[in-house]
Amino acid sequence: MKDLNETIQLVELWFDQVGLTTKGDPIKQAEKGVEEAKEYLVACMVKDREAMVDELGDKFVTLIGDSIIADIPLDEALYFAYQKISNRVGKGCIVDGTFVKEEDLNNNNVQ
Repeated sequence: MKDLNETIQLVELWFDQVGLTTKGDPIKQAEKGVEEAKEYLVACMVKDREAMVDELGDKFVTLIGDSIIADIPLDEALYFAYQKISNRVGKGCIVDGTFVKEEDLNNNNVQ
């Protein structure tokens, strides 16, 4: 198995080889990401680990594609998201197995 950075580079190369780096549509790519997320959800629901690994990988590929097509570096997006969540320690709780931020609890946005 290759390391993460090598694999990301291979996926970026694939996006270039198939023409998505220049002809990709960010909305279509986002829709593809939603499709892969749904497939991952189904794999989780049936507890199929092999399918979960496959679909999680597919989700990651679509995120790399989003990054390329939107011209937003993955590390920038990840760090931006981390900056938002890093201040939420102790400011929320786990509801039905997922973290719910305090503002959503206060606004009754918990389903």
